Amino acid sequence: MIHSSEAAERKGERELEVLSGILKSSVLQYVLWGYLLIINLVTFVNYGLDKRYARKDRWRIPEKRLLLLAAAGGSAGAVLGMYLFRHKTRKWKFRILIPFFLAVHILLLIFLYWRIFS
Repeated sequence: MIHSSEAAERKGERELEVLSGILKSSVLQYVLWGYLLIINLVTFVNYGLDKRYARKDRWRIPEKRLLLLAAAGGSAGAVLGMYLFRHKTRKWKFRILIPFFLAVHILLLIFLYWRIFS
């Protein structure tokens, strides 16, 4: 006779196996790459729009939003936007935080592929 604690432990092990299978699946990888593509594109466009608005003396995109987009995974788009549009390259917050976010995102991707997707 199996005790309830043993049954619960086996159920937990099966759930972990299922979760591990999902994490290793190519579907999750496609979702991750899709998210990164979209967030970086949105971030890049926001940097370009903000630069355009600055030149035309119009309403601007808040710096907080630009930094939040970069932190949420759009750091590569932020770096490209900063240097392609020559925008926010003198602001210390952007010069320090954007490369920091990019380094964290690269390390996170390396970790995910090394520990989970491989």
